[in-house]
Amino acid sequence: MGLVLALVAVISLLDGVAALRGLILPRPVDVFYAVVMAILSYLWLRQDARERRQQVGALMSGLVIACALIGIPVYLMRSRPAGERLRAVGRFFGFVVIAAGLSVLVSTPFYLTAPA
Repeated sequence: MGLVLALVAVISLLDGVAALRGLILPRPVDVFYAVVMAILSYLWLRQDARERRQQVGALMSGLVIACALIGIPVYLMRSRPAGERLRAVGRFFGFVVIAAGLSVLVSTPFYLTAPA
């Protein structure tokens, strides 16, 4: 989780600095960010499945890589016991909100002072 939040903070900082200079981040930076986030999502899936002794097929792995916002909650609902499913999904979406808030917190000051 810490690595994901650090990556979000760095990319948001780069985006904010670029905006301050009247620029936008180059496309390769966006692609790098997307690829690293997909890899981290996949690695988390494999680690969690191994710890819980769950079988994860290619379809589930692909869904987590292609669209983590859908794939991870689906995996959590399938891999957790009945009493833990909603709590696990809630924690995931709480983490998403924290990451989004961090991104806004880091980049907003730069956008507020950027040239119009």
